[in-house]
Amino acid sequence: MKSSSDSSQGDVDPSAQETTLTKWGIYMSSIGNILKLIRAHRAISQGQMAERLGVTQNFLSQVEHGKKAVSVTKVDEFARKLGISKEILLIAGCDVPNEMTDKDKQLFLNMKKSAMQIILLDQNHA
Repeated sequence: MKSSSDSSQGDVDPSAQETTLTKWGIYMSSIGNILKLIRAHRAISQGQMAERLGVTQNFLSQVEHGKKAVSVTKVDEFARKLGISKEILLIAGCDVPNEMTDKDKQLFLNMKKSAMQIILLDQNHA
């Protein structure tokens, strides 16, 4: 496990990240929940998951509880280390943008559901 400071762990002040990501209508507040689900599905401890991701357990705990945001670059790194497509992890971890029409929101929710099914059905990394 790394013992470096949080800033080297890829965390971003949520307000700064919002500025970066909202210009594309992307909100990543669900990524912590997705990481927690993956961890539970693979039956590994938070410490084991943190070690696998190359972050501290404290950092992962804060991400899982929505207290720390992670950059898209860090999500990409996590996806590689977990053996998951970065696109699938991003779709699963993104919140539905409020700016979408109801029809588009439903399509997006269907994509999120499919992304989660792909993640949870992947037995190669369980």
